[in-house]
Amino acid sequence: MRRLRLRRSGPWISTAALACLLWVCVASALFAPWWGVAKMMAVWAMCALVVLGWARPHPARTVYVPLAGARSSGSPPLACAGGVGAHER
Repeated sequence: MRRLRLRRSGPWISTAALACLLWVCVASALFAPWWGVAKMMAVWAMCALVVLGWARPHPARTVYVPLAGARSSGSPPLACAGGVGAHER
């Protein structure tokens, strides 16, 4: 098994993961309150700034930034785990 070269591909992987996280944040506007969407967008913006700052000095670390952002923003796939629509019961 080959070792990953995160020094070269780390920022690209994290950029793709941030794009997916942005999609989740925007799509959550359909069911989440406005303040929840605002919180997720603020966390996403902070993660994007960290990835931009770390892309050259610490490229391998950038892979973990979207994971931490998804966990701290409370995005539905990681935080609720099927709790979407629970308020309708």
